[in-house]
Amino acid sequence: MIVLIKIVLIASLLAIFYQDQKERMVDWWFFLIGAIGLAILHIQKIGFLQFGIHISMNSLCVLLCLLVVASYTKMKIPTYKFTEAFALGDILFFCMILVSFGTMNFMILLSFGMILSLILHSVLKKMKGYKIFGAVPYDILQREYREKNIISEEHTAPMAGYLAIFFAGVLLIHWLGFYDHLYLM
Repeated sequence: MIVLIKIVLIASLLAIFYQDQKERMVDWWFFLIGAIGLAILHIQKIGFLQFGIHISMNSLCVLLCLLVVASYTKMKIPTYKFTEAFALGDILFFCMILVSFGTMNFMILLSFGMILSLILHSVLKKMKGYKIFGAVPYDILQREYREKNIISEEHTAPMAGYLAIFFAGVLLIHWLGFYDHLYLM
């Protein structure tokens, strides 16, 4: 059963990466599948009480991160809204990984994941045609929204997709036995 959960979890993380890179939109149920899989694996390792403590501490970390992003966005670009700086998929991804790891590992992995996302996006952006899977034409509503709000793909990064690949790698490293302390506080 656990092996099936791991396979489905990796598949959902890869699907998040693929959709976010290709369409800049991810189906919400991939995040739900990922959260359920991560929660089951986390609870199995440490139990319900410790799991609740980890979720509450991780929630505070994510709220602090979102508050910093909101403050920075408002300070640098007063006309932008928070939803233009942070997409719904990114917030859903944060909610998904809230249930994933112990607090210290969560903070470390989230920090490294965001730094590596920035580096990866910068490198891919400098390359000609940096879309890994190619562009898909947006539907009329999304195109109108982007044109109306002056948001273009050149100004946004598929952060949830990059983080999904990073966390898939972290989980694979853990499952292969190279790092055993993923769920500790």
